[in-house]
Amino acid sequence: AYIAAALPDHRVKIFDPNLYPLDESRGRLKYELETLQPDMVGISLRNIDTTKRRDPFVHYKTIAPMVGLIRQVNPRGKIVIGGTAFSLYAQEIMERIPGIDFGVYLEGDETVVELIDHMDRPELVKGIFFRKAGVVHFTGERPQPDFGALSRPQRGGDVVDISRYVNNRQTAIGVQSKRGCAL
Repeated sequence: AYIAAALPDHRVKIFDPNLYPLDESRGRLKYELETLQPDMVGISLRNIDTTKRRDPFVHYKTIAPMVGLIRQVNPRGKIVIGGTAFSLYAQEIMERIPGIDFGVYLEGDETVVELIDHMDRPELVKGIFFRKAGVVHFTGERPQPDFGALSRPQRGGDVVDISRYVNNRQTAIGVQSKRGCAL
């Protein structure tokens, strides 16, 4: 929603796989990708682990198959990952999941806007992990944005269907009230 607000001149649509059973979410994602054929697909990785003792890294384990599906359905689109969990393990995630084109380290509002303008020269954008000749590179940290000057998150209209949350079978909706953990 924050990234959508930073890109008012671009069509942004949020797909939340958590709204569907795991086996159904892949089909829904495939449908959205086939319908939109986006130039860029962003993945937000908020958590790596859970409190489940049997499978503590369940969130991380879904990323590689998702990247594979995105690449299969939309081979020309660029895949960008970001989020709190990505920033914690950015180098490792980029090295372990080679299908990811770019990683956004820390706040993405300004970084993604610059990345769109410099897709062919990502080394010019601070706060980006990218690949060159199969090697992961990091462009270095960028200053934190002025949070007071950033746009409010886009939560309606064509960006996200809020009714999917309201009419969901779940009895609770997760609301993130801060932008992530301080590193």
